[in-house]
Amino acid sequence: MSQEKLQRPGQFVLDVCTLHTSGNAVIDLKGGANVMHITFFEDMLTPYVQGSIVIQNQGGASNIGPIIGQETLELVIRTPTMKEDHEILSFTGKNRLHITRINSKRRIGKGTEFISLEFFSGEWVRNSRTRISKTLRGSVSNIANTLLNDVGCFKKRYIESSGENKQYIAPNIRPFDAINHLIGQAVSTGGGDHPERSFLFWENKRGFHFRSLSSIVKGNTDVTNKDLPTHFYRHKEKVKYDKGGAIDVIDRLYAITDFETRHSDRFHNHIMGQLGSSLISHNMYTKSYARTNFNYLDQFNRWTHMNSHKRPKSTYPIYSESPDVFGKRVSDYETKTFLYPENQNQAGFDAGMQDPNGNYIYSPYESHAWVQKRRGQLGILFGGVSISLFAHGNTFVNAGDMVDVTLPYFGIKDADNPTGKDRFLNGNMLVHQIAHEFDVANFEHKMKLECVSDDLEEELPKTDEDSPEGELSPKNEEIYEDFYL
Repeated sequence: MSQEKLQRPGQFVLDVCTLHTSGNAVIDLKGGANVMHITFFEDMLTPYVQGSIVIQNQGGASNIGPIIGQETLELVIRTPTMKEDHEILSFTGKNRLHITRINSKRRIGKGTEFISLEFFSGEWVRNSRTRISKTLRGSVSNIANTLLNDVGCFKKRYIESSGENKQYIAPNIRPFDAINHLIGQAVSTGGGDHPERSFLFWENKRGFHFRSLSSIVKGNTDVTNKDLPTHFYRHKEKVKYDKGGAIDVIDRLYAITDFETRHSDRFHNHIMGQLGSSLISHNMYTKSYARTNFNYLDQFNRWTHMNSHKRPKSTYPIYSESPDVFGKRVSDYETKTFLYPENQNQAGFDAGMQDPNGNYIYSPYESHAWVQKRRGQLGILFGGVSISLFAHGNTFVNAGDMVDVTLPYFGIKDADNPTGKDRFLNGNMLVHQIAHEFDVANFEHKMKLECVSDDLEEELPKTDEDSPEGELSPKNEEIYEDFYL
């Protein structure tokens, strides 16, 4: 690829945009049918990519085939100077995008029409058409790799090895549903005394990912140990110029043009058991049951967080540890009870699963080891501190990347805040979602990054002691109203 100079932020090159119809007709959308607008979405909680394309048709392209919503799309878009595979949005050959719907088709004049088409990754389409009924054995990561083969995946895979041995009987379900059934049981091999059950499964333009949070937050490497660039996004109101008096394009490329912040819904997190919960597990083999309690604040330092590697000794939870009027912290309330069966024998294996030789070798379900922790860890992350960053577009940032974010403090600089940056909304954040908008008509690429974090670089203020006895607690004061007076 050519090494065009990046002359302005938001610049992009549309190398390929070709539609293949169900009748084997090939339509170059850069030719007679002009591309007006392209959107492209990635989300860490979905195993597919999706988007839409708007075409201004002046040559009767919609009648060649015709376009009916069963087409495939070859698409290559890149930021100038980018040439590495992980820097380019590329879906060609066997990895074409699949058109699934015609959103609209509107005539605007004689011989001219606007056509809006919706597309998804081919693996997602093939997954919706596939049902599996078979026995799968091995680690969850190996099973996930096998199931990707079942949907005909030709893309790169970034699969982190997990350390369990499972036997799973797929009950006539879709492959990706099977992965979601098993993903909570995947155990990180690098967790030491506290192995993590925080695996996620998603697709971005680089390929498919099956990775734990502990590997994701390392930031500048992937499971292939290939170094990736660190992205530093800063809110900058002033434009930086180079020595020649021109705008510093790279500086503007990483400039936050606007942002919105959202914080966790404490009530929702309460009722979902993300802060405090109880789990009752019934062992069908031993005819016994056990209760496991979960407390988010007590578990916090055992988990990997967004800034664990950057600030290993000074990362803090997004919830204050201040007690309420009853002397309890926000996580001391067990607001949800989980009920799960288990089938673990005395040797620690699954008592219901044997290998072909009749031996018990498979890892047990162990709901008590992962259900509450996974809900708390991932729930607080994706339902915690969230920031929408608006910036000039580029094609080298992906959903699943770590970015270093600095947001401004809008108060007056003083001794408590000499840096002028927000005290609580800074540091490493995870790009949870990314939305690209390519305005082809005006040659402008914009981007919206949904970034999340589960920790703070500064501890939230808290009271030193519980509420004084007899002052606020309703236990110590009878409050009533005489109806008849």
